[in-house]
Amino acid sequence: QVSLDHYGIGQCSLALLKELDFSFIKLDASLYHEIEHDSKEKEFVNHLVDLINGLGCNVVYQGVEEASQLEVLETCQCDYVQGFLFSKPLHAEEVETYLQAWM
Repeated sequence: QVSLDHYGIGQCSLALLKELDFSFIKLDASLYHEIEHDSKEKEFVNHLVDLINGLGCNVVYQGVEEASQLEVLETCQCDYVQGFLFSKPLHAEEVETYLQAWM
């Protein structure tokens, strides 16, 4: 499986989505930084997620830091979420302990 990280910034185009077979598209947080206050931003993200899902890819919201962001993003039909709201970056040996605490 292949993931495209930080989609929505830099040199990454829409054409790339249809040309390459990605399993996951990780949306950059800059696309929804103010989503809880900006209805246009929410509408944009909803359409982008629909497009990505239509191509058979899973969507990951990365960089989620606030519970208010998560609340709005949950209405936008994403598949996965990551960010400091859940955990700081962990060393490999810390992951097992972290996951056990969630189970």
